[in-house]
This record gives sequence, structure tokens and C-alpha cells, in this order.
Amino acid sequence: MPVRGISALGSGVALASSWRLGDEAFLGVARHEVAHALGLGHCGRWDCALSERPHPMSLADRPNELCPGCMDLWDGLCRGLAP
Repeated sequence: MPVRGISALGSGVALASSWRLGDEAFLGVARHEVAHALGLGHCGRWDCALSERPHPMSLADRPNELCPGCMDLWDGLCRGLAP
């Protein structure tokens, strides 16, 4: 399976590839990697964009939304980054 994205936890740097992905699948990969770059780890929920592989769904069907718990963490990070 090709690598779709990479980031180091908390690095502030993320890379995501859209090669052979539809818009929704790419959005999920990008959100996953940006969240890692901002400091969020993997989520144990399979219906979250931050889920870790192996994933029960194909990449094309992978969720692009964060679960409520990860969304709370995301919102907290965003509030901390706001001027």
C-alpha cells in the first residue's frame, strides 16, 4: 500500500498526497496528517479520521471527520494557536 501522508507528532509539518484519491479521501488523509503535526495522536475509534491502520474500510471510504473526542482536542489546539 502506498504512503498517503507523513508527519511527526507535534512537528508543525505534514505532507499528504492526493495521487489517485478522490476529494473526500484526500481530505481525510490531509486532516489525519495535519492533526498529527499539531500534536494529536491516533484515535482508537475506527470512525475517526485519526484512526490507526489497519482500517476496516477501504481508503476511499475512510472517514474524513474527527470523532467528538478528537474534535474537542482539535478545537483546543486551534484556540491555543489563535492570536
